[in-house]
Amino acid sequence: MDMIKNNESIIEKVKEAQEIVKASGIGENLANSAFKVVLEYLIKSEVKLDNLQEEKVQEGSVKKVGNKSLINYLKQAGSKSHADKILMMAYYMLTHENKLLFDRKDIKEEYLKIKEPQSKNLTVEFNSLIKRGFIMLSEDKSHFILTQPGIEEIKRRLQDE
Repeated sequence: MDMIKNNESIIEKVKEAQEIVKASGIGENLANSAFKVVLEYLIKSEVKLDNLQEEKVQEGSVKKVGNKSLINYLKQAGSKSHADKILMMAYYMLTHENKLLFDRKDIKEEYLKIKEPQSKNLTVEFNSLIKRGFIMLSEDKSHFILTQPGIEEIKRRLQDE
């Protein structure tokens, strides 16, 4: 596999792959497996996503991008359950902090930033999101990765509101 040189080529390759998957009619499981392979490759090659990141503004303890804080995203998406909040936190970290991988510690820190109590049993919440296909374990099983179906679910929720 050739080394991807810049963010535009990454975006082009992802769009190209999405079209191929859509046109091929392969099952969702196979598409998710392919997405995982590509994501692991990008993580290992330490591709920088700086051009995709919007300007960050620090206000209080809540990170903001433009006028949207994590709290605003949670409200807009109607995130009430802990699993929904964790899913939104993962999306926020990916899109606003360029974090492809996250772990329990990251989620605990996000709960502190939004000043809300965290779930008493994060394992149950993570397992629920894995079962629904919204997140998956990294190859070394030490971190979680937001999956394409998870990203699509968040985008759907943000559009519905």
